[in-house]
Amino acid sequence: MQKVVAVVLALLIVALIVLGLYAACGNNEGTLTCVRDIAIIVLVLETSVVTLLMALIVILLGRLISMIQEQVLPVLNRPRNRATVQGTTTFVTDSLVAPLIRIAGFGSGIKGTVRALFGRK
Repeated sequence: MQKVVAVVLALLIVALIVLGLYAACGNNEGTLTCVRDIAIIVLVLETSVVTLLMALIVILLGRLISMIQEQVLPVLNRPRNRATVQGTTTFVTDSLVAPLIRIAGFGSGIKGTVRALFGRK
């Protein structure tokens, strides 16, 4: 249904353009030159619009590059990975390894005490 509506609108626009050309140029010998002049005017307007849009795209691309340089690159260049690894290592050492070493040392002390008291069998 949408395609049918689009085709009908396109045909309506073409018909309006043809009627506008006929009304502007009339039915005389210079019709072809009048159509040519109007086509040139339409192409100049279209070129102007496209040029403005391309300039807008270039400006927006420049802003994007500037934003990446100012905001994204400093975040990527921060030594966060080193700090995160160092913090994780410190946490694991303090909360897991140090208690295990104390428990192992305590167990070795008990074992040495039992051997000293009861001797080797």
